[in-house]
Amino acid sequence: MHERPLLSACLIVKNEQRVMKRCLSSLKGVADEVIVVDTGSTDATVQICLENGAIVHHAEWEHDFAKARNTAIDLATGQWVLVLDADESILEPQGAKLRNLLNAETQAEGYFVKVINYYGYGHKVLGASVSSSMRLFRNNPQYRYKGKIHEQIVEPILQANPKAALLFTDLEIEHDGYLTEVVRDKGKSRRNIELLEREVEEHGDPFQRYNIAVEYIRAGEYERALKQLRLCKLADRFLLRSYAHIVMKREIDTLDYMGRYEEALVVCDEAARAFADFPDIFLSKGICSYRLGRWEEAETALTRALEIGEAPPQYSSNRGTGSYQATFYMGKLCERTKRYDDAIRWYLFTLRMKPDSLPPFLRIIRLLVRLAERSQWLAKVEELFTIDSARTWWSVALAFYQLGLYEETLKVLGERAMPEEKKAESDWLTIRCLFLLVDEGEKSEFAAQWTAAKGSPVKCVFYASLLSNDASAARASLPLLENAGEDPLTRALYRHLLADDNQLAVDPVLMTHISQQLWSELAFLHHMSRKHGLPMLAARIQTFWQAAIAFAPDPAKKIEGQFAWVRTLHVRIHQLILSAPQSSVSAEMWNETSDYLMPLIDDLFLGETV
Repeated sequence: MHERPLLSACLIVKNEQRVMKRCLSSLKGVADEVIVVDTGSTDATVQICLENGAIVHHAEWEHDFAKARNTAIDLATGQWVLVLDADESILEPQGAKLRNLLNAETQAEGYFVKVINYYGYGHKVLGASVSSSMRLFRNNPQYRYKGKIHEQIVEPILQANPKAALLFTDLEIEHDGYLTEVVRDKGKSRRNIELLEREVEEHGDPFQRYNIAVEYIRAGEYERALKQLRLCKLADRFLLRSYAHIVMKREIDTLDYMGRYEEALVVCDEAARAFADFPDIFLSKGICSYRLGRWEEAETALTRALEIGEAPPQYSSNRGTGSYQATFYMGKLCERTKRYDDAIRWYLFTLRMKPDSLPPFLRIIRLLVRLAERSQWLAKVEELFTIDSARTWWSVALAFYQLGLYEETLKVLGERAMPEEKKAESDWLTIRCLFLLVDEGEKSEFAAQWTAAKGSPVKCVFYASLLSNDASAARASLPLLENAGEDPLTRALYRHLLADDNQLAVDPVLMTHISQQLWSELAFLHHMSRKHGLPMLAARIQTFWQAAIAFAPDPAKKIEGQFAWVRTLHVRIHQLILSAPQSSVSAEMWNETSDYLMPLIDDLFLGETV
């Protein structure tokens, strides 16, 4: 028996009701006590904490994260301290591993854990970066944080105990606080920049310059970010600092975002000399070389990333840089250099490592469409994807749909089992394909069938009214769509489609709620309008799409909308090529053009493979 609790979890919070219960639930059976310092919540955060057994202390927010953290640690009675944020959680079996680690006899004073930082838009996770962070350490009164923001504990521990053993572990903490929607909703970037600028002004800490650069990158202010990163590199004995590798990686990323690939390659070589076992550097070098058309250099760099594998624990790294990200780019490289069999092989490697990744499926099926007769497509897919799983066939169906191959999509959806959790999505994919495939002569009958069907989904009635060019029936559906829970921005789109003129009358504030679903809906409606010869409808869709891009709340959303439009046009051209009389000249011209266009389209969605 321990004389006092083994582990105290310490948190500081403010208005975290969205995530608070999930965090606290993950600590049950892991921490012996949970200490929460609330700095002024006005929502249900405190109530949720109390209901879940946490000890809550109230403290005034003094714009100093270290001070707030230390207040929580001062209240802890456990032998060890675990520091978490409300938007983090510990999932099984990580909690059991943590308890076993602390119950074992150890001379360690602290442990680094892996923090998995998810990024993306709202609930759509595009990927994750992995960083090691000192979150678990002995409850020693001399071990206290310093720094008003991006507060540090390693240096204070080593100052108090220069011989302290600080060990790396494979324990994982999941963090979703920097998904784009969350960052914008909480105003994190602006808050962080203000605090960091104050820290730099007072202490000139180069690490805080790096953190300022990160916030500027999130805000799309790349020149400012680059300046801070380069100032950070001027620090005394820079390469010996624990964060030097990620400063150089961020510099490469920033130059990449700005299209300055030659400069990025210079930094890649500089970083590779200093951090020869950091795969992210070699992946970045491969990508920049790929963008410049330097195929041999790209292949050499990507091969090196794969030789290293996933990054050692001392590095902050993106998942997959030494595995599925590198194999995906190898596939793209082989495709661009017309080594199509090798390209398919690399894409299959990617899928073995990350089976739920859509872009490799798209690439493989696009190559099959290009290289095989249409009657052989499904047979070739079965030959390549030998594992007959529902998730695999769902991805195949999505890939066919993304390429505008609706008959093949329906065949897969009709003949193969789909994952249970994808039932609603597969039903809607079937409906969309049916609307896109109905013959010209059957349009009226098809529309009447949907309109008259008992219990027919309201949206289907709306689509059918558009298809039959029946504006009055479509308008009659609008109140029903609202009652069915359709989101306000989508309803605004539908009202615009039925307006008396093509002038946009949408509250720009609504545009701040753009989601991936909106681009998907616009793409479907555009395809339907073009397929069935409805030019006025197509024009209204395009007007709304352009407005959505113009009013998009951040640069990433604007790019997402632009690339969704390019992807939609790509599908339309591909459909025209497939439906036209066979012409080897036009097909070859399209294939050559597509080789350049496709990388631009799916680069945006590379996050789905990482």
